[in-house]
Amino acid sequence: MITVIEIGMRSCFLLLFLFLGAFAKAADSTNEDVTIRVGDIDRTAIVHLPQLPDDGSTPKLPVVLNLHALGMNSEMLQEVCQLDDLADKENFIAVYPNGHSVAGIFPKANKVPLFSRKSLMSRILRKETKFLSNMRSWNGGGCCPQACNNAIDEIGFFRKLVEYIQTDMAEEHGFAVDAERIYVMGVSNGGFMTYRVACEMSDIVAAVSPIAGVLSHTEKQVEVFDGDPFKCPSENQRPIPVLHMHCKGDPIVPPDGLNSWVFIGQGDKRLPTVNSSLAEFREINGVTDSDGVVVYDDSDSRWFPNPLRLFRPPSTKCISYGDDTDFPVEYCEINKSGPLAHCYPGEGPIGKFCGNRIGNEYIWKFFKKYTLSKGEKNDSSEDTVLSSQRDNEL
Repeated sequence: MITVIEIGMRSCFLLLFLFLGAFAKAADSTNEDVTIRVGDIDRTAIVHLPQLPDDGSTPKLPVVLNLHALGMNSEMLQEVCQLDDLADKENFIAVYPNGHSVAGIFPKANKVPLFSRKSLMSRILRKETKFLSNMRSWNGGGCCPQACNNAIDEIGFFRKLVEYIQTDMAEEHGFAVDAERIYVMGVSNGGFMTYRVACEMSDIVAAVSPIAGVLSHTEKQVEVFDGDPFKCPSENQRPIPVLHMHCKGDPIVPPDGLNSWVFIGQGDKRLPTVNSSLAEFREINGVTDSDGVVVYDDSDSRWFPNPLRLFRPPSTKCISYGDDTDFPVEYCEINKSGPLAHCYPGEGPIGKFCGNRIGNEYIWKFFKKYTLSKGEKNDSSEDTVLSSQRDNEL
C-alpha cells in the first residue's frame, strides 16, 4: 500500500523533474550579439534563438524585431518586455536592434525646454558616461533626437540585419528564416520607427505593431524635433496589416497630439495624432471601413482582487478597420491615464508595463495570421483573436 508520505515524495520528484525539464529547454535557447556595418557605422543587436532541433532538420522560423523606446537600448528592452518566453513557446526568432544616436543631448532640439542645452537635464547628462552612451534613439522621422536630427539610416540597418540572420546566422545555427513571416513592433520612439518601417520596408515585412508612437513623416510634422522627413507611402509601398496599441491618457505621446509633457511651456506644439496615423494606413491599405468592428473588449470582464493584483487592471478595447480584408488596421486603446500611461502593453512590473490583460501574446496572434505574399494566412480557431471575456481572471 502506498502511504501518504510516498505519494508526497513522488509528487515532489515529479514537480522537480518537470521544473528541471522546463529549465533545460529554456537553457537551450540562445542569445547572440550581432554587429552590422552600415556605411561607416557599426550597428548592434541581440538575436534570441528558440530551442533548435538536434535531429538534423532545418526549422523555418518567423522573425519579430522589437524596437526599444527613447533612452533605452536592446538589452534593457529584452530584459523587461518578456518576449523571449513567447518566442521559445511559439518558435520564432526575437530580435532586439540597438538604436545608434545617444538620447538626452539634443543639439538641434533647443526649442524643447526639457532637453535644451541649458536645461538641468542636459547639464546632468552631458557628461560622457557609460550610462549615457547606452541611452539610444531611433530616426523615426519626427522622433527622436539625436537619431532623427542626424538622419541615421535605420532602414538600411534593419535590412542588413535581417539579411545577416537569413544567411550567416541561419547557416551557422542550422535554421531557415521564413521570409513570408517577418514582423516589426516597437514602443514609444520604437513605435514611431515601426511606422517608418511600415512605410519603407513593406516589401519584406508582413505586419507591424506600433505601440505608444505615431506616424510622423511630413515636413511640418518633423519640425518639432528638427527631424528627418520621409515619404509615406513610399515608392514601393504595399498594403500592410497594422496593430496600433496606445493608452488613452498617454502623457508623453497623447493620442490627440496635444499637451505632451515633452512640450511643457511651448504653447501649441503638438505631435501627430493616433487618428491621423490610422487614417493614412487605412488609405494605403485600401480600407474604406470608417466605423470598424470591435474585436476585443475586456471592460466587462469579472475581476477579483488578490495579493498579487490589488487593483483592477485597465481595460482594453480593440477596433479593427477592414477586419474582413487581408490588410486591416486595428487600434487597441488601453483605458489608462497618468504619469505611468506611456508604457509597454501587458501584465508586468508597474512603471514598465501598462498592466492591462493583453500584450505580447495578442500582438503575436495578430502577426501570425498574416504573411508577406497573401495577407491573411488562415482563419483557424487557433489563430483567431483572443476572447473578449476572461471571466475566470483573478
